[in-house]
Amino acid sequence: MKQKKASMTLNKKSKKAATPQSRKSVRTPKKESLNVRGYYYLLLFLFLLIIDRVTKIWATNLKAPIDYGIFAFQYVTNTGAGFSIFTNQNTLLIYLSLIILGGLIFYYKQLSRLGVWLMITGLVSNLFDRIIFGHVIDFIDFKFWPVFNGADILICLGALLLIIQLYKDERKEKKMSKEKETIKEKRKRKK
Repeated sequence: MKQKKASMTLNKKSKKAATPQSRKSVRTPKKESLNVRGYYYLLLFLFLLIIDRVTKIWATNLKAPIDYGIFAFQYVTNTGAGFSIFTNQNTLLIYLSLIILGGLIFYYKQLSRLGVWLMITGLVSNLFDRIIFGHVIDFIDFKFWPVFNGADILICLGALLLIIQLYKDERKEKKMSKEKETIKEKRKRKK
């Protein structure tokens, strides 16, 4: 009964009887697309994390290196960071990883979401290794480069995406500031 009365009330703006269809158009749209996108990133995180964990488990079971000429798969433990810096500084690297994770989460909305999720995935996987095993499991060897793993690739790709985004944002800011300056100059000339 109340619904019938509500549908018969006059819409103040149009002075017409409000219909269920007109009430729907007044409602604000739901933010489903943002939520769905967030789930995609979460699924991507889980998928990539599982792949990285499986490849590291596979690498720990290698009996001998598998050599393909240009590169090889071999099980290597790394107690440091990239290029073996901070060797045997596992506790420091755990805290550093946690600080970086916190920063990525804090600045999540201002940064490239894909880049952030890739970096988070790589950091979480390597952090897991550091906490559980006391070292990171590396196994991809290009012979001219330090041995690395899938998580390292994700961290580098995510960082690259963030750098590209920051570069584009900086260029956009410079362009906007130049446009503002030209508008100010035109106003001054008119006076």
